[in-house]
Amino acid sequence: MAITTLAKAKLRSARDDIKNILQSASGEIKAAEECKLKLEESRKEVTELLGDTFYEIDQQHSPKGLGAESKKQPQPLKRDLNHVPPQSTKSGFSYFTTPKKTADPNLLGLQKEVDEHLKKAKESYEAAKKLAQNYTDKDLPEIEKIVNQTKLSSIYQGYQFNVDRQGIEDFLNQKENINKDRLDENDVEALMVWAEALSISMGQSIKAVKELFNYVQAEYYPENANSNLIIKDMYELRLLYYQVESALGLETVDRKKDIDEFQGEIDSYSKPVETMIENWLGNDPNHWASLLWAKDYFAENKYIQYLQKAKHNAMMQNELGNIYVAKGEYHVAIKHYEYATKQDRRRPIYECNFGRTFGDLGQWDEMIQHCTRAIELRRYALTDEFGMDYYYEFLSEAYYKAGRLQDFEDILEKTDDFKDAPQNKAIVYNRLGNLCANDARDNEAIAYYQQAIQHDPQKPIYPCNIGISYGKITKWNEMITHCEQAIKLRRTTPDDSYGLDYYYNFLAEAYFNAKRLEEFEDFLEEANDFENNPEELATIYNRIANLFFVQHEYEKAITHYQNAIAHDSQKPIYECNLGRTFGDLSRWNEMIQHCARAVELRRNVTSDPYELDYYYDFLAEGYYQSGRLQEFEEGVFKKTADFENEPEKKAVVYNRIGNLLANDTQDREAIIYYQQAIQHDPQKPIYQCNMAITYGKLKEWDEMITHCRQAIGLRRTISDDSYGLEYYYNFLAEAYFNVNRLEEFEGFLEEANDFENNPEELATIYNRIANLFFDKYQDAKAIMYYQNAIAHDSQKPIYECNLGRAYGNLGEWDAMIQHCARAVELRRQAVSDPYELDYYYDFLAEGYVKANRLEEFNNILEEIDNLKTEPHKKAILYNNIGNWLFEKYRHEDAITYYQKAIVQDSQIPIYECNLGRTYGNLEKWDDMIHHCGKAVELREKAVSDPYELDYYLEYLKEGYRKAGRITELKDNLEKAT
Repeated sequence: MAITTLAKAKLRSARDDIKNILQSASGEIKAAEECKLKLEESRKEVTELLGDTFYEIDQQHSPKGLGAESKKQPQPLKRDLNHVPPQSTKSGFSYFTTPKKTADPNLLGLQKEVDEHLKKAKESYEAAKKLAQNYTDKDLPEIEKIVNQTKLSSIYQGYQFNVDRQGIEDFLNQKENINKDRLDENDVEALMVWAEALSISMGQSIKAVKELFNYVQAEYYPENANSNLIIKDMYELRLLYYQVESALGLETVDRKKDIDEFQGEIDSYSKPVETMIENWLGNDPNHWASLLWAKDYFAENKYIQYLQKAKHNAMMQNELGNIYVAKGEYHVAIKHYEYATKQDRRRPIYECNFGRTFGDLGQWDEMIQHCTRAIELRRYALTDEFGMDYYYEFLSEAYYKAGRLQDFEDILEKTDDFKDAPQNKAIVYNRLGNLCANDARDNEAIAYYQQAIQHDPQKPIYPCNIGISYGKITKWNEMITHCEQAIKLRRTTPDDSYGLDYYYNFLAEAYFNAKRLEEFEDFLEEANDFENNPEELATIYNRIANLFFVQHEYEKAITHYQNAIAHDSQKPIYECNLGRTFGDLSRWNEMIQHCARAVELRRNVTSDPYELDYYYDFLAEGYYQSGRLQEFEEGVFKKTADFENEPEKKAVVYNRIGNLLANDTQDREAIIYYQQAIQHDPQKPIYQCNMAITYGKLKEWDEMITHCRQAIGLRRTISDDSYGLEYYYNFLAEAYFNVNRLEEFEGFLEEANDFENNPEELATIYNRIANLFFDKYQDAKAIMYYQNAIAHDSQKPIYECNLGRAYGNLGEWDAMIQHCARAVELRRQAVSDPYELDYYYDFLAEGYVKANRLEEFNNILEEIDNLKTEPHKKAILYNNIGNWLFEKYRHEDAITYYQKAIVQDSQIPIYECNLGRTYGNLEKWDDMIHHCGKAVELREKAVSDPYELDYYLEYLKEGYRKAGRITELKDNLEKAT
């Protein structure tokens, strides 16, 4: 059943529960408080349901590639806590959503005008209040709030129908004028539930209700429906009602038996439903109701086929656009959105989706044009389900990415769209802050977050986002101040999207990095915010443990994981994290113990962001590392019934064992486990690919070719794989390259024609081939393939950079400068890129140094705006220039640039060490000792550094020896010891 239906069923159950409470309490204040509590519980359940479900949709569980973690859920222990993106105030569920179709008010005998809708809403509210027979005047505001918040299906968003006998009669009188194609899933659900509500609350209308139900069955369901689907719908509705009762603790003794019985009935109707849908669509390919069911029951490819057969109305075209966006096929999606906007020029969401897809292609001017049009339409679409701020957020993104941020600010300040809603304007400023923060423009981000606070000073997320940005530039005290402000606001904002623990997690991070963790723990204890919520307190201890884990302080991490478990002993991830930490200390038996406990807990929890196989992955690792792999396989894994009906999850674990063996170069053994994975899930391309990669490590290229081609064949038939077709083609290219059959590969590539509509993916393959030639020092051939990659995707900075580097290897420095400069230009405009801007500047600098045009590059460097606010990145460039000059024995020049690096970032040990070594090459031993000694001091204080302390000590010792200061060296070493 659709997620929305489940959510509405829960809310409907909350309605009934609230009604009973009000009746039994006879209008006392206590009754109203209980209602509010029950409502909050129900709303929380619905929020969790929606959150978990969408999380699973967006983060499909997928197997791991060799040497890489899974692309499913992020693993808490490996999260980069210093780069947590600031959160939006929106849930994110509405991205590319098809708006709910509302029945045309004219066809239902209602007037178009908004004031008439509001009038009908008020009448519906009054009717809903009658459901609670006993209430006092004090209760009325609370009941109105309940009705408004839950948006009960029985009143269909408050204005669709009058809930009285006259309303039914008016509807039935108008039904001949209603085109059944205008009814959609929401209309029918509303009518069904409305009929149910009336049959309960207004017995005198039973005859009219029955007539209504019969009408819906006759008009909405196809003529040849044999009522199986209708019966199944009713069973599902009743089953959900029982399940919600159970969740609220209201079930009867026999409720479990009832649930099992209804589930059995539903299962018995499942197969005929698919057959009926196919029959109905065969008779009427335009039947929207059947198409909606097809989406629930059929695989995506099959659903798309039915959509394409149907007449091309706006809603179907928008739906197709959404599907192709999810698949990453943006050019195809654009065609469907364009058709949707031409068919229905009134819907803002179609224009917005159209514009956002241009944004996915980096075409910002087109995104601006369509998002602007969406805003214009939204001014007149008063019933649109997305607020004006929703569209402004995407317009802001387009202007930002186009480098026209000031233009957008002018628009935002001049518009009257938020005249009466400053809190919505705050949302847009927050989005601007997020955009800047995600590009490490943290000082600008802070300014926008401050604007958001100015327009809405009561929203906790805004000061929290400021705090996070201060944290990214290591201003921990400022981060502490703003996170504490967020916590203070959150205490008085119970309806905030983020729990108190969310804000405490960032406060913990700030105190941790400021070396004031003990002070944080005092603050936590004194505030006593979690006295009745130990589970939330557990998340904070888990976060602190993660911070220690990242810094390899495993003993302290263990203490805090244990503390998390003490406050919430039922959360599998805490046990798993504790087990993994013991694993990093090579305490494998303890890893096994805690990961086994995580598995046990996961069996019994109803919701968890990680599937059971996730925990089995780490349990397998514990057994493997302890040399007890056979014990795991024979004694644990083969005997478990956990995956009896889910062989594909068992395959994930076999794949993990294969990865462990492959990473230890036990390639023959790894192949055996990949074969096991394939046996349990023969449709997963990554298993064939992993086996191919392993054969490649053994230089068995023909086997690698065979399995890569099988992976490609499988990938063509599935759309939800975490890896694109080009991923598998890249390994196939590598195999053919290594057997000198590249021409044969190119023939296969051309004949398959898999990338006709995705030239960007084809470009990655040409880049991969070029890299293979580059690694073999065949730079001329590499250049040819890099140029081919650019011909298919001219917007990817890395291709231009790679081309520039290949020219550099041939000593063609001017060509290197030209292409690396182009890479820098593209990176400034890129939506996303795995390499930061300074990465490309590094190679540009190298080109200028090697071309003896360093002064020219210095002028460029001084004009780089983003490096003015990020001195640490400028320091990296200066250090690299120093290194290149050092290699050319230009030691005096190298010293100048190392000194510049230190001015920009004085806390990095390697800069001082490099400076010291260069003085050493000039036999200035006292200077060498001074700077290498400074490097040692900095390294002793450093949180992390790629070089161990011994590295710096060696150069310090060398300086003392060459200066003939051996006694002084011994004294200093003894003091250090």
